Amino acid sequence: MQRYTNEQRISMVQCYYRAERNVAQAVRHYNTKYDIRGGGPNPKTIVQSVNRFESTGSEHDNTDNIGRPTTVFNEENMKNIQQLIRNNPRISIRQIEGQTKIFYGSIRTILKCLLGMFPYEVQLQQALTTQHIETRKTFANEII
Repeated sequence: MQRYTNEQRISMVQCYYRAERNVAQAVRHYNTKYDIRGGGPNPKTIVQSVNRFESTGSEHDNTDNIGRPTTVFNEENMKNIQQLIRNNPRISIRQIEGQTKIFYGSIRTILKCLLGMFPYEVQLQQALTTQHIETRKTFANEII
């Protein structure tokens, strides 16, 4: 799917009105204006652009304003989380969630993307003895 710029969409609307509301003629006008051979915008694209223009009075592409506004990713929450981690580096995300009333996924996003930290959970493993190491080496050599 091709993304058109605002200028191109405005040009589609202009071609539509120049063609006296004939979509097929508007596609031809647009193709000759931009010297496009065999293709051009889909007629539905032109109709959608015209409908948007007629309903809002603008052809501005509102892709930046899609979705619910974020209120969690602000400086205050980032500082609170950072301070909690400074006070106790071994604190878990669930414990931070309980203290700050911010959801787990939001805390994880703040830690990874905004603060550049890598949250992980320390897991204890069985200690390897020298006998285990030797057994693993012989097994690896047998496979090769």
